[in-house]
Amino acid sequence: MARLRKLGSRTADMIIVNKPDRVVSLVYIDPGINIATLVEPCLIIINGLAEPTIMPTRARDFPSASATSPTAVSYRVTVTDAIDHDAALELWTRGETATVFNHPAWWRAALDAFGEQRPLRVLSIWHGRELVALWPLWIKRLGVREAFARVVEPIAARVTDYCIPLLASGHDAAILLDMLMQEAVLLLDAQTLLLWSKAPMTQTHGASIERAINNRSGLCRAYDRSCAAMSLPARYEDLETRWSKSHRGDVRRQIRRLGHAGRLELVQLKDRAQIRAMLPRLYAMHTVNWRSRAGFSEFESGPMTMFVARLADTLPLDLIDASEVRVDGVTIASHFGFRHNKTILWYKPTFELSWSNYAPGKIHVALTAQAAIAAGVDKIDFMQGTEPYKQLWSDLTTLTKSFAIARPMAYPIWAWNTTVRRFAAEYRN
Repeated sequence: MARLRKLGSRTADMIIVNKPDRVVSLVYIDPGINIATLVEPCLIIINGLAEPTIMPTRARDFPSASATSPTAVSYRVTVTDAIDHDAALELWTRGETATVFNHPAWWRAALDAFGEQRPLRVLSIWHGRELVALWPLWIKRLGVREAFARVVEPIAARVTDYCIPLLASGHDAAILLDMLMQEAVLLLDAQTLLLWSKAPMTQTHGASIERAINNRSGLCRAYDRSCAAMSLPARYEDLETRWSKSHRGDVRRQIRRLGHAGRLELVQLKDRAQIRAMLPRLYAMHTVNWRSRAGFSEFESGPMTMFVARLADTLPLDLIDASEVRVDGVTIASHFGFRHNKTILWYKPTFELSWSNYAPGKIHVALTAQAAIAAGVDKIDFMQGTEPYKQLWSDLTTLTKSFAIARPMAYPIWAWNTTVRRFAAEYRN
């Protein structure tokens, strides 16, 4: 009540009222209504910005059907421990933030591969009986070096390149994001942090994401990362002119050399049987490559191989982009990735180390670009990662941010993990 009295005669565009059963009502208020006359505490949104203080209480009925308020919209927030995949798929088909990385098949594959003993918290927003927002989170416990912190994060964040909740079109994304963050913060305590990694800072949703986090988080540290991409013109020859002289010359020279070694071809895999047959070759090449650099291939881990195999089995085929470069039928490079909104997502490429003198990875990108231009694709997105080869091709960048969020009561564990321990390098790199 004190909070509302201080607002005096300010007026609001809309009011969100928190009820004890987590039902949230969004009521459009006539600009002439004096907020000071409202007798129930609530979250007030003025000029599109949410007041930061929320005081949960029982809400009274607002006169939304009166002459002063010709329209009214109600939202209901639920938190469950399972995903309704049918409802999620229906939302994805009409979602304005739909990506491969928030497709229900992606979530299901991640749960099958990584989700054992990780409790789910699925945040949903309903408009009547219509699902308008979905954000599945899971909770995992870290080890002794992280002071046994618990982490709430989007499903499969580590293997996801762009993390954004699934939001329906036709609704105010800023309001939906604010409500999801409000609910997510309620999951936190003195031992629990929220990690929202790789949030895309697009022109459409970037500001709304940051505003929702700033409104709801007591403690927050953000890590920036740029993702490289290559736009595709109408002709491959025009694309070549954008590359440096040395890069363009090397691509042409290696294509000629491979052509002399045998019949060079890009094979695009169109059915699941072909894709499943390709995966063991990709795993093997990736492992040999990383071991040659004294590294560890993620495909030496059973869960990661299971995850990619489940995607190959369940993700709609029109979202999968899988291809191989072959010379006389011998595979020298492989890629398992995705295709969505006229964009190829360059997810897991690798090449045969014994052919490295022919730059097979570079030739794979060039041949893929050539085929993509013919198919009307707009760009190839190389996404997360700082591999030098990406800079040879790219003329576009997308900024992503990873946020480590906590309540003030969790300051010691938050400070230890974000400052002393340089928390979660995987979210920055």
